[in-house]
Amino acid sequence: MLTDVFALATAPLFWVVFMLIIQYIMVNMLVSVMIQEFENYYFGDDELSLDNFQRTVKEFDSVWAKLAKKYGGEKVKSYTLLNLYANLKKPLGKNQPAVISLLTNPFPSPGLQGF
Repeated sequence: MLTDVFALATAPLFWVVFMLIIQYIMVNMLVSVMIQEFENYYFGDDELSLDNFQRTVKEFDSVWAKLAKKYGGEKVKSYTLLNLYANLKKPLGKNQPAVISLLTNPFPSPGLQGF
């Protein structure tokens, strides 16, 4: 009888602790699978190197400095963010002439006269 009372008293505590531990394990497994898939499909072998990271940071700093020159390098206006994205090279931005020309002339005329 005493063991039945003890079992009834500790069952809810066991259940709560068990559920917390299982949820912690499942969240960690989910995060590890997501990180592994992200590394497999998003990054190539050379993109994770420290040299590539440092080169990318230097490139970002140089493009940021050009756009933030007016404000002492601390900030850029929101309308220059597209320009920032267009001037960055591939891992961070596009650096494609089509994007840059679209930013300089966002509404190209279709060549039709009389409108």
